[in-house]
Amino acid sequence: MKSEVKLYKLEDLANRYLQKDLRVNPEYQRGTNWSEPQKQSLIDSLLRGYEIPLFYVHLKETPNFAGGLNVTASLVDGQQRIAAVADYMKNKFALPDVEAEVQKTVNPTLLVAQAPWHGKKFEELSPEHQTQLRNRELRVVEMREEHDRQNEVRDLFIRLQAGTPLTAQEK
Repeated sequence: MKSEVKLYKLEDLANRYLQKDLRVNPEYQRGTNWSEPQKQSLIDSLLRGYEIPLFYVHLKETPNFAGGLNVTASLVDGQQRIAAVADYMKNKFALPDVEAEVQKTVNPTLLVAQAPWHGKKFEELSPEHQTQLRNRELRVVEMREEHDRQNEVRDLFIRLQAGTPLTAQEK
């Protein structure tokens, strides 16, 4: 398998996901199931400039009628994160409001480090914070399988998902 780490702007990656240019392969992804507090925590982390895990994308080439190649891109790892980003950019949820959410938040660290984006949907962010989020660069591992080495992407997916889950304290 050939792989290469590339940087993509957050907005470009979210748009490719929304336009289905970055496909969800049910073999790897089972749908979105993050809670709103998990999504809020991710967006807050991105706005703070924290590093988040890599995204893994499988690029598959297939011959087309004209003799060229069509390339399809499928998410192998990162669906929950990219779906959360896309939902936030479509104003489907607001970040937690420190004053109103004290009793309800799952992530108390969001409350400790108050930020100017708390309580806001994407459209309510300052133009500077909107630009910061749109232009945030995310690391994507693009993988291409060689014809004589099929199923390496599936093997990588199994390895990525086979880790020991975090304990409640580690979360």
